[in-house]
Amino acid sequence: MSKSFWFFISLFVSVQLYGQIKGGELEEVVIVGRRPVKQAGTTITSIDSMMMKETSSGTFAELLSKHSTIYVKTYGGGSAATVSFRGTAASHTQVEWNGVNVNNPMLGQVDFSLIPVWFVDKTDVYSGGSSLQEGSGALGGTVSMGSSVDWNKKLYGAVMQNVGSFGLYQTFVDVGGGSRKWQMRFRDMYDEAENDFEYLNRAIPPFEVVKQENADYKKQGGVIDVNYNAGQGNFLSLNLWLLSASRNLPTIMSYQGAGRTETQDDTDFRSVVRWNKYWGRFRSELTASFSATRVDYFLSNVTGLTSSYVNNDSRSEVNSVQGKYRLEYSPSERTTYRLLGDVAYHQVDVYDRKQSSGYAHDRVEAGLSLSAHRKFSDAVAGFVLLREDVCDGRWTPIMPSVGLELGSFAGFTVKANAARNYHQPTLNDMYWSPGGNPDLRPEEGYTGDLTIGYDHSAGAFAFDAALTGYISDIDDWIMWRPSEFRYWTAENVRSVLSRGVEIKASVQMNYAGVKARVGGNYAYTRTTNEDSSSEGYGRQLIYIPEHKGAINADVAWKGFYAYYVWSAVSERYTAESTEATRHTLRGYDLHDVTVGKKWNIGKGCAIDTAVKVNNVGDRKYQSILWRAMPGRNFMVSVKFSYN
Repeated sequence: MSKSFWFFISLFVSVQLYGQIKGGELEEVVIVGRRPVKQAGTTITSIDSMMMKETSSGTFAELLSKHSTIYVKTYGGGSAATVSFRGTAASHTQVEWNGVNVNNPMLGQVDFSLIPVWFVDKTDVYSGGSSLQEGSGALGGTVSMGSSVDWNKKLYGAVMQNVGSFGLYQTFVDVGGGSRKWQMRFRDMYDEAENDFEYLNRAIPPFEVVKQENADYKKQGGVIDVNYNAGQGNFLSLNLWLLSASRNLPTIMSYQGAGRTETQDDTDFRSVVRWNKYWGRFRSELTASFSATRVDYFLSNVTGLTSSYVNNDSRSEVNSVQGKYRLEYSPSERTTYRLLGDVAYHQVDVYDRKQSSGYAHDRVEAGLSLSAHRKFSDAVAGFVLLREDVCDGRWTPIMPSVGLELGSFAGFTVKANAARNYHQPTLNDMYWSPGGNPDLRPEEGYTGDLTIGYDHSAGAFAFDAALTGYISDIDDWIMWRPSEFRYWTAENVRSVLSRGVEIKASVQMNYAGVKARVGGNYAYTRTTNEDSSSEGYGRQLIYIPEHKGAINADVAWKGFYAYYVWSAVSERYTAESTEATRHTLRGYDLHDVTVGKKWNIGKGCAIDTAVKVNNVGDRKYQSILWRAMPGRNFMVSVKFSYN
C-alpha cells in the first residue's frame, strides 16, 4: 500500500496576560482564577496541554496511562486497550466526545487505542460520584474530551511526520482558521506499523527471544470542526469524526499450533451538532448526534499443509442517535441551577457467518437530572443533585449526589462528595447467543470521596497537590460464568468493594527564560470480591494493580525542550484462584524520554524536531498474560507549524 499523507487543523486556546509598564519596569501581574460555582464539591481533573503535547502522536491509552491515575490494560502495540478507573470494570468508565457518550452499547466500553490524542484539544476526568454531573453509568468515572475554538485565528496549521522502530510511519497535517463569525478546522491522520519487535517468550521452554509476527496495523481518519457565531449569544457547531483501523492480531506467547490468522477491522463515524445560547442569567445547550460503528472479526487456524479451519467470521454493526439538553440559570454569582435531560436510541446487529449465530436488538435510554449549586460564603460551597433514568421501560431508583467544598485556608481546600449510581447491562450481556440474560438487573454503586488540596505560588514558582481517599460499594456486578448447559452465561453474582488513595502533585518554575515542571501521580487501589460463595472471596480482582504511579518532568529553554516520564504498575492477578503465586503477572516500570528543538523561521512559522525513546531500560513486561509488549524503541519527528 502506498504511503498516504493526511491533513489536519489544530485549535489552540489563547491565554493572554496583561501588564502595565511603569517606570521602565514590568510590574508583577497576579491572575486569580475563580472556580465556577457549579464545580464546587466535585472531583474534576484536567489534563494540561503540555501532557497532551508530549503524547500528541499517540493514543488516549498512552495519555491516560502516563498522566492520570487510571490503569490502562493493553493487548499490545496497535491492539485493543481498555481502562480500569478506581478498580472498576472497563464498562464502568463512561467516555464523552464533545458532550456525547461514545461507549459501545454492545460491549459497554471504549477501545482507547482507537482515539488519537491529535484529534482532541481538551480532556477532563470526572472521578467517582462527580460523574453524575454529566450522566449516569460511570461507577468508576467519566473521561470527557472535545474540541475547542479560538475566534481570533485567521489561519493556522501544522504538518508532522514521524518514523520509528518496527516500521512505524505516521503523518499528521493540521489546517484551519476563519473569522470572528466562522471558524473551520480539519484534522486527519495516518498511522501504520509492522509491529514486528523481538520479545522474550516466557511461556514455552526453552525461553527464547522470538520476533512477533502477523501484528501489523493501519489506522487512518479525520475530524472536522465547524463553528458559527450567529450573534445575540447564539453559537452553532458541527463536529465530524471518521476513523478506520485494520489490525492483524498476533498469537499469544503460549500458542503452539501450526498457525492462525486473526484480524479485526474497525470503522467509527460520529457526528455532533450543538446550539449554545446565552441570554441574561440563562445558558442553554442543545446537542444532537448520530454515530455508526462496524467491527469485522475473523479467526482461522491452520489444520494441515494447505488447509485451515475458520472459527469465527463475524460482523457487528451499531447505530446510535442521541440528544441532550442542558439549561442553567444563575440568579447571582453565588447560585446556579441546572437541568440536564438526555435520550438515546441504539440499534445493534451482530452475526457470525461461521457460527450462524448472533442477535439484533435495539435500546431506548433516557434520563433527567436537576441540581442546585450554591456558594454560601467565600469559604463554603456545595451542591445537591437528583437524577433518574429509564431504560427500555424500566425505571431506576432516584440517584442522589451531594458535594461540599471548604476553602481556601492558607492555600488548603477540602472537598467531599457522595453519590448513588446505576450502570445498565450491555446489550451483549442481555442478548448474546448463547448466554445472554435479558433479566439482568442494573449494577448499583454507592461511592464517596474526600479530597484535601493545596495550592501555592511565590514569584517564579508554583506548587499544587491533592490527596484523595475514596470508597465504592457495587452490588449486582455482572459476570459471565459457566452454566449447566456447557456455555457461559451472564449473571448478577458479585458484590465488590473498592477503596483507595490517590495522590497528585506538581511544581512549576519560570525563571530567567527557563520553564520547568515536575509532576506525579500515585494510586493505591484495593478492589475485592465480597461474594462469600465464590472462589476468589476477599481477593483483589484480576488485572487491577494495587499500586500505580507516574512521574513526569519537562523543561524548555530558548527553543530546546525535553520530556521525561516514568510510569510503574505493580503485580496483577490473572485468575481468581487462591493460589496467588501461580496466577500473578509481575509488575513493571517504564522510562520514556523526548528531546527536541523548535526553530522560528519566519513570521508565525516554526520547525520542531524531536527524538523520542520509549522503554529506555528495554524492560521485558506484559500488560495482559502472554501478550508481548515492545522493548526499547525510537521515534523521530519533524513538525512544521504556522500560527
